[in-house]
Amino acid sequence: MRVALVTGAAGGIGSATIRRLLRDDYAVVALDRRPEVSALTDELAGQHVVPVVADVRDRDALEGAVAAAVDTFGRLDAAVAAAAVVAGGQPLWETEPAVYEDILDIDTLGVWNTAAAVVPSMLAGPDPSGCRFVAVASAAAHQGLFGLAAYNVAKHGVVGLVKGLAADLVGTGVTAAAVSPGSTNTPMTNAAAVRATGTPSEP
Repeated sequence: MRVALVTGAAGGIGSATIRRLLRDDYAVVALDRRPEVSALTDELAGQHVVPVVADVRDRDALEGAVAAAVDTFGRLDAAVAAAAVVAGGQPLWETEPAVYEDILDIDTLGVWNTAAAVVPSMLAGPDPSGCRFVAVASAAAHQGLFGLAAYNVAKHGVVGLVKGLAADLVGTGVTAAAVSPGSTNTPMTNAAAVRATGTPSEP
């Protein structure tokens, strides 16, 4: 059985990713800063899911989650860095520095911390050539979005980070990639749409 760690596991793309991994016979360590991640694992009771309540800004906590994966399942083969926040709804010059810093800390530094925690375990594992690191970027990594300049910066950073990581991994067998979904019908995206336009996003 192969083993994956997924951040942002309590909802949206993260929880959907977990369900797909389980269908593909993975065991999963499901990490989120929200305690709702435990409700997800209760829903998926009887399957190989271990919940971890932790923040991707906390490198030590991520390393602890990796250790939990190895202690429980004996290996770590994949990681999906899906944890993110969206905030804004106003032009760049009206965006508070604290909003910008929070988005960068979670959406970009969180991916950096996740990669730094999981890659050493993958390289030391039984089959590095089968190991994968995937970061969830966004269409915002490739085009400007109205009222979301800070989010644009953070997701451009994710793509650059993964390009650098992939270069570092050349010859190791471990690969790194970023995926850039467009607007997705999740609670986070819907909340951002309400803030920006006053109306919910369409599915």
